[in-house]
Amino acid sequence: MKENKEGLPKFMKDILTIIGNIIVKNQLTIIIFVLVMIYNHYKRYNRYLLNDNATLVMDINFNNQNKNYIENIVAIRHAAKDIKIKKLFINLNTINSADNILSINYAILENLKKALIEFKKNGKEISVWSEAYNLRSYYIASIADNIYAPKYGTITLNGIYHKNLFLKNILEKNNVKIKTFRPKNNKFKGAIETYTNSSMSDESKAQIKLYMDEAYKVLSSEILEYRNNEKFTNLKNEQDDPLSKIYLMGVEEAKEKYGLIDDFKLYNDLLEKSPEPSILDILLDDNYKSTDMLKNNVNQINITNYKKLIPTRSDVAIITLEGTINNEMYNNDKNNNRFHKEINYVLYNNDIRKVILCIDSPGGYYHIGLQMFDLLLKVKRKKELIVVQGNLAASGGYYLSVIGKIYANKLTLTGSIGVFSVIPSFKQFLENKGININGPSTHEFSDINSALIKDEENIITAKYNESIEQTYKAFKDHCNKFRNLQLSYNKKRCYNMFNISDEVASGKVWSGSKAYEHDLVDNIGGIYEVLINELDENNLNMPQVLFFTDTGFSKFKKMLIKNKLLFKKMSKLMSIIDKISL
Repeated sequence: MKENKEGLPKFMKDILTIIGNIIVKNQLTIIIFVLVMIYNHYKRYNRYLLNDNATLVMDINFNNQNKNYIENIVAIRHAAKDIKIKKLFINLNTINSADNILSINYAILENLKKALIEFKKNGKEISVWSEAYNLRSYYIASIADNIYAPKYGTITLNGIYHKNLFLKNILEKNNVKIKTFRPKNNKFKGAIETYTNSSMSDESKAQIKLYMDEAYKVLSSEILEYRNNEKFTNLKNEQDDPLSKIYLMGVEEAKEKYGLIDDFKLYNDLLEKSPEPSILDILLDDNYKSTDMLKNNVNQINITNYKKLIPTRSDVAIITLEGTINNEMYNNDKNNNRFHKEINYVLYNNDIRKVILCIDSPGGYYHIGLQMFDLLLKVKRKKELIVVQGNLAASGGYYLSVIGKIYANKLTLTGSIGVFSVIPSFKQFLENKGININGPSTHEFSDINSALIKDEENIITAKYNESIEQTYKAFKDHCNKFRNLQLSYNKKRCYNMFNISDEVASGKVWSGSKAYEHDLVDNIGGIYEVLINELDENNLNMPQVLFFTDTGFSKFKKMLIKNKLLFKKMSKLMSIIDKISL
């Protein structure tokens, strides 16, 4: 090792210089540095917590669904190669609500199932448990080696449904007038039907039924493919749609007659009683500092704790957009808006080469989507940007998707290229209640955006129709422009040869597979395929799945982003520390 004239190793001098500079810049970094060292200490000891035949334990839930399921898929792929992990136990009880088409969450389930198949291919065992099973929970269960349930459980696998609320009658009864606007071509833009119809239109029924049939075919066929035993084989041979007869069936009958269940167990009987030691146990209890004790201490680990053991890769960041595109998702408060902070983080972090944008949104306000897209363009100019559509990337969700190469699952709901507007008028309702509305205005239609305007003003209707047609044209032109860029980059079409037809852009929602046929997306697949095809397949480390909040640590990161020099020095320091740890 090379030494300087003072006798100190060169890397030690570098560390002391960097620490000195950081202290001068901001004393808060000292606290962060200590916390990082404690965390590294915890991670080193935590690696010894598993024995040589350990079980990974996970619950499936859809809270912060994009962040959680992405990290879980990475963790399962990592565990597939982990010599200490031999089994995976999954609690499916949290996803047993009714199989409404919008609650299926197929994108999550499909990508999770692919990771589970990879886990099994490495010679490892999967067990699942639930009090009851429905189509989506049994879709995951079908891949398992052992399917457990208590004796009082039931199984229902017979299909998918979709129901909407329609408010027209109650609105008319209360003299609430609803003005709705949509382009002439957008007959499939069915969101306004909640206010204008007493029942679902034929157009909406047709597109939803088409999607439900496709979804049920995919889910049921994969269940029939992966569940293999003699009794279940007999069920498959009975009729063309064997799962249709499985509804509210007791698990005892399901086990004895069709082999749908392997054994009856209570949840607590399947797991170890001893809890995993906490960080305080490890740091404060001297007994945990014996590696021999640690190696024999724990036979199972929750996936939340297991994810903490996986090294993070600095070259990939994942941004998740989940929910309605509105002021909560994006606003101009750059210091407190999560989307702003995550965009700035990837822009100013030179280690990040690829950004994966995961979208799960039904759309929202056009003007907000416009501003969000502008920020995404800044990222695209500096980084490689890949889009993964989740369960739903429709309307405004699709508007944002065209920023880059698009991956969509077979049953992703996407498209819905179109716009609409709804303006309520409570004037008559309030007058019937004895409340009068009166006051001056500078011009005849100054109150045009008020919910108290007269509903019979034809000129207002004409103005709104003109505006909505202009917005629709801008939406369609936007999609044509950026899809042409991507398709020409993919060498699938010459530039400017792609034009979205009126049928495709009629507000209709498409499944991922149908969208692929219309060139609305580039690849069939989800985050699982992106991890393999777009990143290094053999790099099983955890990408940075961003989910910034207003915690003290996020404020610290914001400070680093503002001070690029300090950020670079801190990054260099962490790099040196990592090398020393190795």
